Amino acid sequence: MGVRADIINSDKKLVESTINKFISIVCATNFGDSPVPKFAFIEDEDLNIQKAERDLKIYSLGGSIFKRIFSQNLWI
Repeated sequence: MGVRADIINSDKKLVESTINKFISIVCATNFGDSPVPKFAFIEDEDLNIQKAERDLKIYSLGGSIFKRIFSQNLWI
């Protein structure tokens, strides 16, 4: 028994919208007019497991993940 793709996509949009409204309120309350991050679902094919494992290894060894690289890979 599967769920229709249009229902899934509609639910995802609703959840994304709600979470983004919440994030906006929290950021406005705590940080004023600073840029607000956006939440979005990603599909499995968008994930890059090799990069994630690499970054985790670097971090666990005490390395620093630069803001630019972090932002680039997480679309922030």
